[in-house]
Amino acid sequence: MHNQRIEDGEALVLIRLREDELTFQRPAATDYAIMVPSGIFHNLVNTGSKPLKIHSIYAPAEHPYGTVHKTADDADRAELTELLEDDD
Repeated sequence: MHNQRIEDGEALVLIRLREDELTFQRPAATDYAIMVPSGIFHNLVNTGSKPLKIHSIYAPAEHPYGTVHKTADDADRAELTELLEDDD
């Protein structure tokens, strides 16, 4: 399960049951919570004029304690690096 809570800002929530098929798209803002089952493609896109601040909670934990990614691109690169290392 992946839970996200918007602490500050505005976003567009995108959820796909399949990577190539948009299933759910809704606006969200400060104090919204988004619950995404494991294995579901999802993204939050900042639609506001200021930085989007969120808390993400994975259960079970997927990242080492203290992991912080400044951007989604940074998180994607780290995940890709982990996957490539696991293949070795």
